[in-house]
Amino acid sequence: MSTRGSFIIRKNNVDKELVIQYDAYPEGAGLDVIDLIKTIHLDYLYDCLTESDFDTGERTKFELDECKLVAKRKKTIIYSVLPSYYIQNSLFCEYAYVIDIDKQELHFYVGNQTSPQEGNVFGNKPFTAEEIKETYYPCHLKAVFPFACIRESSADSIIAAMEKWAKGAGTHLIIAQELEKDNKDYSEAIKHYVTRTRNLSEHLLSVAQKIADVRIVHKKRLLELSLSVGDVENAILSLQRETEVLGLQGMEK
Repeated sequence: MSTRGSFIIRKNNVDKELVIQYDAYPEGAGLDVIDLIKTIHLDYLYDCLTESDFDTGERTKFELDECKLVAKRKKTIIYSVLPSYYIQNSLFCEYAYVIDIDKQELHFYVGNQTSPQEGNVFGNKPFTAEEIKETYYPCHLKAVFPFACIRESSADSIIAAMEKWAKGAGTHLIIAQELEKDNKDYSEAIKHYVTRTRNLSEHLLSVAQKIADVRIVHKKRLLELSLSVGDVENAILSLQRETEVLGLQGMEK
């Protein structure tokens, strides 16, 4: 099943929404949105989504070359669904990204919400799916990223923060210093586990060498024992032959 979501760009408190048909998770559409904020003039992007595409309130198909959210998906057709927002139905909308030009912030939302969120700007109108008899509410705001934070930080660190807070409770304001600290902690953890892995590897190699040495000793001892047994057997055969030659009787073997 496709991971669907919502991309909203807001200016002068007016929203324009695109429905993401697939790959809406942070490592998919989230990465594209981060790239948009880092590289695209957002006012121009907002103006590219003309009012005529949204005023009808119907699902209008269009392509937008300037929007990398589309271009990275080989110009996949996306839809506008105003005045009813797709982000308001968290049964189907799994992730949502709101670029707020006025506040210079990216708001990260997560779907599959069976309870309302206080102060949700998209309201708390319930939606009940008859086929599963469960009530869903608009997507919950999970994290807020100032544009400055996004432009100063690596995309990987922002994606990691999204994934972290997608599972967390409440809403979190992400700042660059926090991402830097998370990156440092992550880097230190990686170094720690690399060291432990290297030490364990060296220990296992040492044990393997000792086992190999012991086996060599055992093989040597077995060879010596085999030779000794062979000598005894040869001596017995020699004695048997001697008894036969001498004609001795009653000699025990």
